Amino acid sequence: MKAKISKIDKRISFLHQEPNVTNQVIRFDNGKIISIETTEYVIFNDWTFIKNRDGIVSWIDENHPELNGFIHDQTETGGLKYLKAIELYKNKK
Repeated sequence: MKAKISKIDKRISFLHQEPNVTNQVIRFDNGKIISIETTEYVIFNDWTFIKNRDGIVSWIDENHPELNGFIHDQTETGGLKYLKAIELYKNKK
């Protein structure tokens, strides 16, 4: 099945400032998804993503080193650190 997928969450909203939209191929076997392949990024602003990612990582490194590594941590704890980092970065003065 081919699908156009739009994703938005707090992380995507912060990094991209708009939804990510991709074309994907979803393969099924016996009614269950067996693979999802992204074939094209329809909306993905590299410049905005890089600027926002580098800004938050640098600021967290300098001001909240206890959250270092949040950007690559794919665990639940890492996700919570990411949300905390976004909150702190948005509320910085």
